[in-house]
Amino acid sequence: RRVHGYHALCVQELRSQLQKMENLVAMVPKLTFEDYMSGRYKELNQLAVELTNENNQRYTTEKQLRIDTEESLRPHLGHPNQADKLSEIDKGEIQRQKEMIDLLQEINTNNHEKFNNFSDETVRTLASMSESLLLRYDHMASVDDLIAKTVNVKFTTEELVRRKALGESLVPTAVTFQPRGRGSWQGLPLNDIKLELRSDGLNNGLSSNAVNTETAQVNTMKTTTAHEMSIEARDIAYKKFKDSLLKMSHSIIKSHYIWERDERKWNENWSTNLKQLKSIYSK
Repeated sequence: RRVHGYHALCVQELRSQLQKMENLVAMVPKLTFEDYMSGRYKELNQLAVELTNENNQRYTTEKQLRIDTEESLRPHLGHPNQADKLSEIDKGEIQRQKEMIDLLQEINTNNHEKFNNFSDETVRTLASMSESLLLRYDHMASVDDLIAKTVNVKFTTEELVRRKALGESLVPTAVTFQPRGRGSWQGLPLNDIKLELRSDGLNNGLSSNAVNTETAQVNTMKTTTAHEMSIEARDIAYKKFKDSLLKMSHSIIKSHYIWERDERKWNENWSTNLKQLKSIYSK
């Protein structure tokens, strides 16, 4: 009887220690994902700064040609004797307009590609990290490894003394061990943060036409708190990243839209400006 009681006590203590270990290990995923995303956010900020500087420099250089053209227009160019000179300026401006449109399209495409590549790499890494944690926790000893049975515990005198000294409960309870079974964990969506290339530039960032694919589903032999926290921490990291990337990319894409709108307005007024210039001498 004493042997049976001692055995039951050991089983309960083992279960208690395994549960404590499981709870401690369950804190690891949150720290792991936070550490990875901390570095990733720095890289995202750096990408945004580089794109902003590069885009501004290219746009400013090309826009200066427009400013030079505008400054070259003088009232005397409307005189019939200056028709060849005005025609030359017009041809140069039409070519400049084409080059500016091509540049803005290139900038827009580059913005989308850079953010989409960054997003895809981040999401796949989050999925890979969570899969690695899930499979690793499958090999961790847990209460699920104990035989499913009810253990009736009766404390020995020594155990009662020890528990009293530690302030632990002196009343034994019957504990039933029930394995939680296998786990099946859904992957992350790959296109939920994909930026859609639109000509109007008014894109919130989400692609409405892309096929909604996901990273691979992960199946595990166990379902422990550590497994659950791995997915919870992954999903929290994913959501925060999604919000940050869409906010940052939208700001840059909006700048492109403003440039495009300004250029389109200038182009629409160009022919009108030439006609007004010629009309000075036609009256």
